[in-house]
Amino acid sequence: MLYWLKLKRIRIREQKKMYKTNLKLYKKIIEYINNSNLKYIEKEEALHQIMDAILQSEAEAKSVDVTMENYEEFCKSIIKEYTNDKGAAYTILHHLQRSIINMLIILVLGIVFLNVLHPEINTGISTMLLIPAIGIAFILMPYRHDRKQRKWSSIIYFIAVLWPISFVTETPWGEIIDNILIPNTNIILMGMVLIVAAIEVYKRVSDRKTINSGKC
Repeated sequence: MLYWLKLKRIRIREQKKMYKTNLKLYKKIIEYINNSNLKYIEKEEALHQIMDAILQSEAEAKSVDVTMENYEEFCKSIIKEYTNDKGAAYTILHHLQRSIINMLIILVLGIVFLNVLHPEINTGISTMLLIPAIGIAFILMPYRHDRKQRKWSSIIYFIAVLWPISFVTETPWGEIIDNILIPNTNIILMGMVLIVAAIEVYKRVSDRKTINSGKC
């Protein structure tokens, strides 16, 4: 069993010991942290630390430092602690990797769905599928954990994503792009997988260097 899954199982069991009000707050924190760009193991480590602090406060009959009013700022500070040790290149590539993975999932599901609806058509990556996938993966998903950003991202989505769909598909460029994309769907998807894999290799090498330098 993966270590982070073991941590998650322990957390789910232990968090049931919290008072109802604190558990409600903790679930908000879980949602926020899980929607962040931290790695799975980092999320569980952070949630365990927060859970231990809350349970310790309850055991000592003390009030919990974080409240419903400031939990988002508290979560941001936790996330910042984990990201401060990583360079700008690491952070950018990590966000890019997450967005490409989201985009890859959307594209594959879209292609499968269209093949089920229209099995007679040679369905692949088209402008009608690619542009919304880019918008959702790179605009909507990265900001879904922040309510203020979610409102703005929805506006950006309609302006920066839906408008190009209607513009491109109604011009000869739409057909030209489709003639390039659809026959090369498998190559594009494989290229996205290779990019994700290459970024993961870079991240693992970078993490190993960070750990080794910390031991010295």
